[in-house]
Amino acid sequence: MTTLAPPMKSATPVPMWPIPHRFSVEDYFRLKDSGIIPSGQRTELIRGLITDILPEGDYRAPHRFTIAEYDRMGELGLLPERTELIRGEVIDKMPHGDPHSMCLELLYRLLVGLLPMPICVRCQSPVLMADSAPEPDFSISTPTSSRSGRRPTADDVYILIEVSDSTLAGDRTTKLELYAENGIVEYWIINLPDDCVEVYTRPIAAELRYEGKAVYSRGQSVPLNVAGLAAQAIPVDSLLP
Repeated sequence: MTTLAPPMKSATPVPMWPIPHRFSVEDYFRLKDSGIIPSGQRTELIRGLITDILPEGDYRAPHRFTIAEYDRMGELGLLPERTELIRGEVIDKMPHGDPHSMCLELLYRLLVGLLPMPICVRCQSPVLMADSAPEPDFSISTPTSSRSGRRPTADDVYILIEVSDSTLAGDRTTKLELYAENGIVEYWIINLPDDCVEVYTRPIAAELRYEGKAVYSRGQSVPLNVAGLAAQAIPVDSLLP
C-alpha cells in the first residue's frame, strides 16, 4: 500500500515594498469632500487604490498627492500612523521584526553618542523632497535652530540611513533612486539579511544613481563623516544585532 506524504505547506509570501496604501470608500469621499482631491478631477477608487482617469481614454494612473495635501490628510485623520509619501503616492510602511527594532535601538544610541548636540539625529521622521516625504529610519541633518524649526529638506541632510530586511530590494531601487535624484550626499543601507552595511556616495541626480558604493562587513568599520567634523569609525558589529 502506498503511503501518501502530507501536502507541503507553502510559506506565506512576504509582501514586497513599496505597497500602495488602500483607502476605504468612506475615506475616499472624505478626500473629495475636503477638496484634497479637486472636484473637477476625474478619479475612481478601485480595490482601495485611487486612480486618475486621464483624458486620453480609459487609461488610468495612480493619483498623486502633493506634500501639502498629504499633510492635510494626516490632520483629518485619513492616514494610519505608518505611511510615507513616495513620488506623490501614499505608501504603507512595513512592520518591524525583532532584528530591525534592535538595530534601530543600537544605531540611535551610537549616533547620539558620537555626534555633537547641534547635529540633528531624527528617527523615522519625514524629509521633504519635491514630490515626496520619505521617513528614513535615520536622518542626520543640520541643527533644528538653523532651519527655524521646520522639517528638513534634502539640502539639510548629511546622511540618510535605512535598516533593511524585507524592504531591501525597495531600499536599493525606489529609495536609492529617490535619494540620488534629490542630491542626498550619503546613503547607508544597514543590510540585515547579508550582515553588512552598504554606503552610497556621490549622487548623480540625472541618472537616479550613486557613483560611489562601498560595502562593509563584520570586522570592518564604517567611516562617519558629518559636516566637517573629525571623521569617526563605527564598527559594523556594533550596528548589527
